[in-house]
Amino acid sequence: MKYLVLLLILPILNLSALTNDLEIEIASNSSLTMEYIIAKGVCKMLNRQLELSKFMGGTNKLDCNVIISKGTKSNLDLIKLGEADYAVINISEINSNNDLSNFQAVVYFKGINSDWLFITSKKSNAQKICEVTEALFNNYLEFSYLHSDFKNFSKESFTIKKFPFHIGAFKYFDKKNCKIIKDTISDF
Repeated sequence: MKYLVLLLILPILNLSALTNDLEIEIASNSSLTMEYIIAKGVCKMLNRQLELSKFMGGTNKLDCNVIISKGTKSNLDLIKLGEADYAVINISEINSNNDLSNFQAVVYFKGINSDWLFITSKKSNAQKICEVTEALFNNYLEFSYLHSDFKNFSKESFTIKKFPFHIGAFKYFDKKNCKIIKDTISDF
């Protein structure tokens, strides 16, 4: 009887879990910076999805590591060289000398004092980006508890103008029947 109840509840909750093994490296500044807190938070959100996956009978694996770098330029270089899959960068550190043509946004984090981008290579696997995006959206309320800068963190703060989203992020939005109108996400 317990199993019958569980089967009825799962569709109502619209739970989703990891469908792939994920092994990712996230480049970030020193462990004393907000970029590091965000990177570790992303790993925590992915771990929540892994727990859900196991609860639903999945056997997927997650290996999420944060690489300490020397800043935004170094983070971008690590992605270009394939040594990192993602990076958290402070938007104020992006200057006109940075070639951003090979990068796309996964998520935008709007803070009180600074704003950050969680970026990846535009060549990254769309399904993996979709699952990372889903893990973040499914657990976004937890970000408000990571640091006081994210006190007002919400789904409305996941976008930024003039920085293209990765197709995997769009895949997630499409799966959830979300519309992106004038750089904002609606209809969650």
